[in-house]
Amino acid sequence: MSEIGSPAVVDFHVHYVDPAHPPALWASARPEVAALRERTVRRIVDLDDVLASAEAGGVATRVLNAPPSLVAAAGTTLTARVIREINDHLARQVAVHPGRLVGLATIDAWQGEEAATELRRAVTELHLSGAVVDAAASGGDRLLDDPAAYPTLRTAAELGVPVFVHPINPRGFTDQLEGIGRAGTLLARGAIDAASLLALLNSRVVDDLPHLRIVIPLIGAPALLLGTFTGLTAKISRHAPEHLRRHVYVDTMGFDPASIRYLVDVVGADHVLVGSDSPIVAESIHRDEVLAALASAGLDEAEVAAVAGGNARRLLGIVEAADG
Repeated sequence: MSEIGSPAVVDFHVHYVDPAHPPALWASARPEVAALRERTVRRIVDLDDVLASAEAGGVATRVLNAPPSLVAAAGTTLTARVIREINDHLARQVAVHPGRLVGLATIDAWQGEEAATELRRAVTELHLSGAVVDAAASGGDRLLDDPAAYPTLRTAAELGVPVFVHPINPRGFTDQLEGIGRAGTLLARGAIDAASLLALLNSRVVDDLPHLRIVIPLIGAPALLLGTFTGLTAKISRHAPEHLRRHVYVDTMGFDPASIRYLVDVVGADHVLVGSDSPIVAESIHRDEVLAALASAGLDEAEVAAVAGGNARRLLGIVEAADG
């Protein structure tokens, strides 16, 4: 690259929750993570913090989302009224900060046609840019190939907006791996995210919906590895024909060069997005560090520009931000 600071960075994976409906995910967290929980909850409802940290880090645009399982208490679901309130609030914040903030509508995909109606309202009336859905229904026993989720996926495809498939804590499996610590929790969450993507690829959903765009975080990347043993990765490999590979994008969920290299090798540099998972995984990111990680992964100048922000802008329909 001629200059490390030139491409604008779009952070696709940023959590922001309506303060009127604060996150309940950590309500029963173990005492040893109480301090982390309190700090995360405090930051995740603070829009000023979202904006200030982006400015301090030179991040051009942050894509905000609040997955249903992040807001709802364990074992419960959000009512349609609460989901509408969350989306109304997010749309107001995005409207005040055009270009700096982009919003993904909170959608419970297992609410069938009601969820599809809310997604259509969120995109056409509220001008949100896509949806965030849980990888599975509460408990993890229903994945996105479930017929109840089809109306949401169909509507996203019709509207031309992406669906961000976010991990949940699958009942039983999370408890089983809890003894490993945080890595065990992440493994359980990643497994359910990977399973949901594999279920979609193994169904007729992607064949029936040629314009469907799915985004998974790096934590769900085991789907890419396991898919090589079943032939499913052939649908999303960078070597596959475009009509097969167009469905799946992956965010970096951090900035490990080896992980980024793997994603680029499998799905191609045009299907990888920068994602911090802020403020849960990364409390702050800086553009220079992000671009340095992309360069360390062996990406050339054009690939760095694409992963840093070009892919996200294209996927979300964002007017290109000025460099620098």
